[in-house]
Amino acid sequence: MGYLEFKSVLSTPYFELQASDGIGVDSAEPYYRITGPDSAISCVFDNESNVLLVSQFRPSLGKYTLEVPAGAVDQGEKPIEAARREIREETGHSASLFGLGDHFHLMMNRTNIKDYLFCGLLDTSEKVVPRESGIDIEWMSRENLLRAALRGEYQQLAGLAIFQLLGGVLGLDMWHARDEVVVDALRNHLGWTPLREAD
Repeated sequence: MGYLEFKSVLSTPYFELQASDGIGVDSAEPYYRITGPDSAISCVFDNESNVLLVSQFRPSLGKYTLEVPAGAVDQGEKPIEAARREIREETGHSASLFGLGDHFHLMMNRTNIKDYLFCGLLDTSEKVVPRESGIDIEWMSRENLLRAALRGEYQQLAGLAIFQLLGGVLGLDMWHARDEVVVDALRNHLGWTPLREAD
């Protein structure tokens, strides 16, 4: 089957709802998808392997959520540039990042939005700047993040996917490896001097 042709049926500043003429010869119903800007999602660790999280109110869920920094890739912006910008805007911090894979999709049956995943370390050489209003930050240990996920207190699937991919890239169990092992592996991957040699 070839690509479907989609036409806009609803446009908002945040996303667009599109419809096609249906799938295959047996379907007379339109097929709908949501499209919009691609996303950059980043997991940032400090030198004790704590994870940088943001807390903000999500009207769609009706509650405050814990998430790793994320946001839309602006037109003409590279995904890694968007990741760095979003971290800075949401947390006030800077980070050295590397990408995990090319891109991914969430809800592949209903959207064509690309999710770009990044990981890295806090850059303490950069001054902390004021963050966006309405966003709080929290540093959480990997152990507590796992507990929060299992209790339903951390529900951002892309953030959990980053842990899984990162474990494969670094050859580590990202939930249970010792702090210094995780940080040294990240520093080596970024081309930094290993932590134990630097300190």
